[in-house]
Amino acid sequence: MRRIVTLGLGFALIIAACGGDDSAETTTTTAGVTTTVATTTTEATTTTTAATTTTTTEAETTTTTSAPTAPSTLWVTDQTAGSLHKVDPATGEMIFVTDLPSPANGVALGAGSAWVALSSPANSLARVDGESGEILALIEIGSGTGGVTFSEGFAWVSSFEAGTVSQVDPATNEVVATIDVGAGATGMTSGSAWVTTWTAKTLNRIEADGSLESIDLPSEGSAPAVSTDGSYIAATLFNEGQVILFDATFEVGDLIDTGQNANVIAYGFDAFWATNSVSGEVWRIDPATKTGAAATVVPGALGVVAGDDMVYVASFGTGTVYQFPPGDPSAMTDVYNTGGSAYEVAYGSAG
Repeated sequence: MRRIVTLGLGFALIIAACGGDDSAETTTTTAGVTTTVATTTTEATTTTTAATTTTTTEAETTTTTSAPTAPSTLWVTDQTAGSLHKVDPATGEMIFVTDLPSPANGVALGAGSAWVALSSPANSLARVDGESGEILALIEIGSGTGGVTFSEGFAWVSSFEAGTVSQVDPATNEVVATIDVGAGATGMTSGSAWVTTWTAKTLNRIEADGSLESIDLPSEGSAPAVSTDGSYIAATLFNEGQVILFDATFEVGDLIDTGQNANVIAYGFDAFWATNSVSGEVWRIDPATKTGAAATVVPGALGVVAGDDMVYVASFGTGTVYQFPPGDPSAMTDVYNTGGSAYEVAYGSAG
């Protein structure tokens, strides 16, 4: 039974721009994997020139050239369809969609790739090329693979049933360490590698050398997700409908009510944003004042991420990704529809 809490299996919950108008989609199939890429033909030509800075003194002239920065994009997993969608957040247009061999859960970006946690039957971590959408590797992890992050130069992925986190080296696409964190390993975030556990009810910090530090959460606090801004660590407590907030000492926990079931959480714009998969409420939590308030409602709200100027929320119920400016959640609009069940979202460049 597929789990629709956060990034795993096991529980069932309710939950460009230039001119021209000739467009097409190109579909390629390699080793049983299909990638569809949206292409646009225009008469306009765009030239990108790296920024150059020249400093002149009496003694010497120094010229520094910086490479162009890849634009940030929106990445969405569709759990039901088992696919990864790369989307232009400015236009809502699909850049490519990659069909995966299993239901797709969490997604993280790093080392030029999107890393997607796949549940049964693949039970693996898929490495997808950030430019072409080609599957570069399927790394076997174990049953119930769900949460994933990229931190300290490694990809990290949790296994719900095994209660472990696997550390994957992008240089070799191999698992270099497996860390026991407790039953029901689920959501993950970067800044070290943080992981919550649903069954053991713990919050864990893993360093690049594999060392582990854990703290117990409230007795009823099954924790599907975690996020951090570097100064505060916030984890959702699903059963309690709360977010627990720790400061940098990792010792003090403040509880903020979010109503019913708290699910996925992300940081951005000086706040944590938590979804409630039952009510659809998206909560804004201020870590400075330790207060929270419902900002807007997205039916079936699940994945959430902060972009450059928008907060993005994935609806499992409608398959739609919505966006709203953090200062005016009432101005929410839809961005993209996966055609299935939008699950997790990531924002940025694959690196």
